[in-house]
Amino acid sequence: MTLLCNIINQCEPADAKLVLGDGYKLLRRDITSAQKFVLDASLAEVADRIDVKEIERVLDQCRVPFETTWIECLHRDRPLFWSAPEIESMGPAKPKRVGILVKTVDNNPLRFLSTLVWCFGDNDVQTSLISVASDLSNDQVSLESMKDMRRSFGGTIMAAGSGKEIENRSTALPSPYAMEFFKKLMRVPKIDLSEAMNDVMTQAYHDWASEPLFWWSVFALLNCRNVAQSEQANVSKINKARKKRGMPLMAEHTILRLRLPMPISTNGGGSSGALQQEMRGHFVRGHFKIRRSGMFWWSNFYRGDPTRPLSKTYVVEHA
Repeated sequence: MTLLCNIINQCEPADAKLVLGDGYKLLRRDITSAQKFVLDASLAEVADRIDVKEIERVLDQCRVPFETTWIECLHRDRPLFWSAPEIESMGPAKPKRVGILVKTVDNNPLRFLSTLVWCFGDNDVQTSLISVASDLSNDQVSLESMKDMRRSFGGTIMAAGSGKEIENRSTALPSPYAMEFFKKLMRVPKIDLSEAMNDVMTQAYHDWASEPLFWWSVFALLNCRNVAQSEQANVSKINKARKKRGMPLMAEHTILRLRLPMPISTNGGGSSGALQQEMRGHFVRGHFKIRRSGMFWWSNFYRGDPTRPLSKTYVVEHA
């Protein structure tokens, strides 16, 4: 299937243009000028499974790579999203690709505005009417302003299990690409504008459910010293042929794959090996490690003596 950034560049879908008006042209211009990345299935799947608590630990490492960044992936490469009840109920009409346009605020890679875009086919692009402002820095003044904005709009876009600390790092705002829509809404006679805005925002929250944490996980993985393996896609021959036929050119982009660390051995010699063997066997969930030389990602692995697995006994008492 064609990349989402190319679909956006090559056509003006009726639905998106109808809702966004000239905002769609602005969205297309910003995506065209952005540094573009396409996630390989390996990286998208790992990011999808990273635990909320892990992201809370490494928030200050979830830095956006460029001032304007576009990242996309196949929606089916995100297993938890793909099997979510809301998506599962859509049947074959599930989104095909999903992408995010991220623009830093004041050139700070930990402060950024994100816009979510997805497609159901080669001519069916949709984007949320809200964007999400995120601040992952430790600037208390900025974080307080985030809380004020959240109190104004209400609602939540975080995954279940997120603490207040992480919830207060983001807030939903009317998308800068949907200003025409909101202006038209303001001109509708005899409506309660406040109530109408709340209805629009509430509906748009569903577009963003758990999305920030997935993309923050992607940013964190990209900043790990032992993870991301990049490859510049070669589109020169394709574009040469397309140019001759007068067709729009394909976007240059970087493919990101996960270079998973080697499995950790638990049977080695020495004191550490002996200590590992004394442990009862158990699985260790994938996690980040921060060292002086940078941040690293450790994949899931089995630790300890497999002949002595951990066992737990539960006693159920009737009240």
